[in-house]
Amino acid sequence: MSKSPCLLGFALAGCLNLQPPALSVPPQVTGLRATAGSLDAVPRVPEFLVSFDHAMASPEPSSVMLFREPLSPALVTDVRDGVVTLGRLASRVALRVQPDVANPSRWWLRVAEVLPPSISLSLVFSDRARSIEGRSLTEDGDGGVRATGVALQVRDASSGGPILTPALLDAPVGADAALLWLRCDRPVRVLRTDGVTLLGDDNSTIATRVEADERTPEGVTRVLRVLPLRALRVGVTYSWRVEGLISRRAIAAEPVPWRLTVTSPPTGEVVRLLDGVVCATGEQAMGGGCVEAGDRALVVRAATSAVAVTRLAVTSGEGRRVAVTVRGTTHRLAIGGLPAASEVQWRLEAWDVGGRLRDVREGTLRTGDAAPRVRIAEVLARPHSTSAQEFIEVVNEEDVSVDLAGWVIESGGSRSVLPAGAAVAGQGRAVVVGAAFDPRGVVRASDSAVQAGARVIVVRGSLAGRGLRDTGAELSLADAAGVVVSRYPGTAPELSPQEGVSVVRADPELDEEDPAAWVRSRDGASSPGGPNALR
Repeated sequence: MSKSPCLLGFALAGCLNLQPPALSVPPQVTGLRATAGSLDAVPRVPEFLVSFDHAMASPEPSSVMLFREPLSPALVTDVRDGVVTLGRLASRVALRVQPDVANPSRWWLRVAEVLPPSISLSLVFSDRARSIEGRSLTEDGDGGVRATGVALQVRDASSGGPILTPALLDAPVGADAALLWLRCDRPVRVLRTDGVTLLGDDNSTIATRVEADERTPEGVTRVLRVLPLRALRVGVTYSWRVEGLISRRAIAAEPVPWRLTVTSPPTGEVVRLLDGVVCATGEQAMGGGCVEAGDRALVVRAATSAVAVTRLAVTSGEGRRVAVTVRGTTHRLAIGGLPAASEVQWRLEAWDVGGRLRDVREGTLRTGDAAPRVRIAEVLARPHSTSAQEFIEVVNEEDVSVDLAGWVIESGGSRSVLPAGAAVAGQGRAVVVGAAFDPRGVVRASDSAVQAGARVIVVRGSLAGRGLRDTGAELSLADAAGVVVSRYPGTAPELSPQEGVSVVRADPELDEEDPAAWVRSRDGASSPGGPNALR
């Protein structure tokens, strides 16, 4: 990204002073870059390198903070002393700040979670960012304070690569560890069996063999088995380099910058799957857990007697689908892409954190009858004008028309039943609205009209019973038999409704209950009944 001597995005900070000052003056930032992308559109797992004109003291966790909100004077004022208000904690992103061991005037900033696409971020320095002489980054020559912040934008969903996260995160895996997993948030192709290299903080390098843990007709996988070709060393923290893993759109995968620390494994712990887990309505008991079987998917809940990683493999015909959890004692595993109304074989495994298989349960079950593939595709919860202009758009992924009479849209316990005659054409869209909705839109308020020719389905009263909440709400779409066929994760902070701006499904390869699958429509608008306008 090209920048003038004044780094774009710095708020209330003025131009960066690129001349080395005397050590008696406060330090200043002389450079900031995202190592895997532009500051204008950082990757979804960003890593930053900050350069200063002074040697810096070891950073405190609050020396610099990252927030899921646009940059504002109120934000930088709140962060100034390194303590934020309770209201802002919900938008704060976990950030690891580490000094560069080779250069005392540089810090590495590593985001410790996967961020959804197309959101605004703010990176803000507090007065706890100090030089080794004790001078604050925010201190000016008169003893006042100038807040320093950077406005950032997360890369769009359409240009972001698959995110790889380790199942054994910061786990005590032991020197004899023989297996790691990497989970992918969308399907990837393995182009190289040596595409993952482990890098130790002792300058060691360990090659691995990478295998797809799933068998699919498309030759893609969401779970990778990573087999180190020699033992991992106790006391060493490993990162990894990833090559030769791409999405279906040939976009390179992005590894999460989390580290794997090798320590001696705990002794005396017995890892096993616990029987007697209480199953919820709609679930059935299975050996070591509970399963909810849909028409094309399974969701399994399980518990283990000690910290473990669980793996669920479901085989149907020649194919195998796999899900792996991160370490813990309670586990939720979801698998999609299964054939409807079919018998499948399942295998639930519990592995200790050293990569050793400790318990196995197996069985068969039957998936549900095929439900029509109708999905929520767009939601407008806060129109510019009145709540009467709220809408939910659904898209039919089938090639034939689907009768929606008796289907239900539910939100927070309130529901709307779709009326007789409601239908959506094959590969078509329909806009579900409340009784007071005006399909012509509200021109004076810039609320969009329904696209000409689009199907409008009107329910009694307000949409979803009481209307869509301005603060955000989860939505579900269920067929006439009560089977939930689609969900919208509207309570996620990054999907908080904005006036006049709809939220649309951006990446169909991601689980629709993952907020990263959704983005806000571009240009602060909505597109009821028409193709969704992504950023």
